[in-house]
Amino acid sequence: MGNQIIISLILIMFCYISLQIFTLYYLKNKNRVKGGPMLGDTIRDIEVIDINKNKINLSKILSSQPKLIIFVDMNCAHCKNIINSLNVFNKDLLKDIHFFLVNNEENVRELKKRRNNKNFYFLNEEDVFDNFNVRLFPFYMELNGNKIVQKKGYASGNTIIEYLT
Repeated sequence: MGNQIIISLILIMFCYISLQIFTLYYLKNKNRVKGGPMLGDTIRDIEVIDINKNKINLSKILSSQPKLIIFVDMNCAHCKNIINSLNVFNKDLLKDIHFFLVNNEENVRELKKRRNNKNFYFLNEEDVFDNFNVRLFPFYMELNGNKIVQKKGYASGNTIIEYLT
């Protein structure tokens, strides 16, 4: 009888410790952003297209200042809310915030309807999904002056405000 109690207590302790380890692992990794380049990676130079169909090197846009880049899609309601919120900001404050969209007809058509589309650029689908590893919209990356990813995540309405403060 005493051996059964000891074995039962060992099993209970094993289950309890296993549950604790699983819980700690889950809590530690639940907020980890799965998409985008790794933190500390340098953004490689690729060609982007502006609203007037001019090709520009990404390095020219990003220059040597810290930047916030946000990947959006005009089919995404949350993306549209973020874009519409730009109207409340002074345009000078937005000079270091750039928006990137997949180059397709709908995104081009929707963007041309906007009055302020200065910091919007188009990327090939391959660049968005494969090179930048963006899987969901809206997605943001905060870059330092050397084009190294400092922060990344899923963008919300507060992303721009947090960046500006």
